[in-house]
Amino acid sequence: MNAGVILFLIFAVCVLIGVPISMSLGIGSLAAVALGNLGVSPAVIAQRVFGGLQSTSIMAIAFFILAGNLMAGGGISRRIVNFANCLIGNIRGGMSVALVIACAFFAALSGSAPATVVAIGSMLYADMVKQGYPEDRTAGLLVIAGGLGPVIPPSIIMVLYCTLTGASVTNMFSQGMVIGILIMIVLILEALYFAHKEKWPKAETKHTAGEIGKIFLDSERHAVYVDNKPCELTYKEYELLKMLMLHAGIVTNRDDILNHVWGTDFQGESRTLDMHIKTLRQKLGEAGSMIKTVRNVGYILDSVIE
Repeated sequence: MNAGVILFLIFAVCVLIGVPISMSLGIGSLAAVALGNLGVSPAVIAQRVFGGLQSTSIMAIAFFILAGNLMAGGGISRRIVNFANCLIGNIRGGMSVALVIACAFFAALSGSAPATVVAIGSMLYADMVKQGYPEDRTAGLLVIAGGLGPVIPPSIIMVLYCTLTGASVTNMFSQGMVIGILIMIVLILEALYFAHKEKWPKAETKHTAGEIGKIFLDSERHAVYVDNKPCELTYKEYELLKMLMLHAGIVTNRDDILNHVWGTDFQGESRTLDMHIKTLRQKLGEAGSMIKTVRNVGYILDSVIE
């Protein structure tokens, strides 16, 4: 039987019975090599596969994925959204424009469309719908803007294409940058057109140059008063305290806190959250003892801090 037919049949069967796609491809490939009468020694095939992996271009893909995970875990997606929103959030439909700009920024860092959609969409979609943006327009804009990931360099797809065809990575990246910027401009103009046509919401808050600089540097500070004494908190500490106060007397789940403050659930990782809670307790002094830890669940504020 032809090796291609064997590969397709084994792959289809594995997918239908619930085997992960990556493993299905591997099983199908091994079956095609063993049963497909390729006329080539399996040792030669293994040598060719191993030799193909010895490519700096392919190594770059793994580092792109790692960089995307680090950025999502470190909260950079939330900072990108805040910065984009402070620039043009006060115009009609400003959140939609901020969504496009944030997707373009994140695409330039991750090189992946799914990573861009998940990182930006998990923060902006629900907020935009709550503010009155149409769900269908918002979802469509998010999906299309997320497609900037493979277009704006660095791009995983471009690296793979250049590796297989021998094309110049530099030329691909330079052309992709121009095309990506053009697509971003078209999406912004389209979003502004529908915003004025359908009367999308408009934020009234305007930021000064100093405030924009603070948001860009992520150096914004918030002052709260505890026992009539000022206490300066960072953005994340302030958001943590605000969320706990909103749910005073109720246990707040770790994943909910991480998703609200960092824009990701950290896949269950909570060491960063514990560190910020510890710092917050220290800054609040005696009032910090009101923040209790519920083991393996989250945190609870015994009473409202005044």
